[in-house]
Amino acid sequence: MSEVAPRTEKVELEALRDAIRAEYGAVAIDPEAGYHFNAGRDLAATLGYKPEWLEGIPEEPLAALVGTGNPFALGAIKPGENVIDMGCGGGIDSLIAAKRVGPTGKVIGGFTSESLALLGQEKTTAAST
Repeated sequence: MSEVAPRTEKVELEALRDAIRAEYGAVAIDPEAGYHFNAGRDLAATLGYKPEWLEGIPEEPLAALVGTGNPFALGAIKPGENVIDMGCGGGIDSLIAAKRVGPTGKVIGGFTSESLALLGQEKTTAAST
C-alpha cells in the first residue's frame, strides 16, 4: 500500500468561497459555456426533479441550475407554508416552492452572488406575473 503525502498547502476559506461564488455566478451569466459539473435540465434529472415540477419554469434560470441536491426529496411542502431557500441561485427551487405554497404561503430566497441574485430576482418576478 502506498503512502499519501501530507498536504503542505492550506486552503484559505474566504478565497475558496469567493471562487465558488464566482464560478456559480459565471454559470448564471453564461450557462452554455461548459463547466466541469452538470447544470440545467440534465442536473435536474440527475437530482430527481420531477418533470411536472419544472413545468412553467423559465428556461433561462433553469439552464443556470447548479445545485447539489434536491430539497424536495426531504418532504412535501404544503399550501400556506413559509419556505426559506438559502443559496437559491437562479431561483428554480424558489419557483417550485412558490407553486406548492400557493397564494397563502411565502418563499424567501437568499443569494450567494450578485449575478445570481439579479438573475433570480428578474426571473422570479417574471414568472410570478
